[in-house]
Amino acid sequence: MGTDDEGDVSVTAVPARYHEPRTLAKGDKPLPAIGSKGLVVPEPGGRVAGTIVGDESVIVSVDGPKASKAQAVALLQEAIERRGL
Repeated sequence: MGTDDEGDVSVTAVPARYHEPRTLAKGDKPLPAIGSKGLVVPEPGGRVAGTIVGDESVIVSVDGPKASKAQAVALLQEAIERRGL
């Protein structure tokens, strides 16, 4: 996110049955290349990206003045890789 200490990130992994699907709204972007039902959406103060991979739902959130879609997607990909999915 940057080196200004003005942001937060969170990563959540839960069983796929708990995945909360979103509908496409203004600013939402599908992520067809990352899992199934992948999406990155704007949220107040940042972005949230999530998808289903295998039997897990992985959701990441980036918040702060420098939070971006690219950061949310990169963090999602890193979380999936680290979980071995």
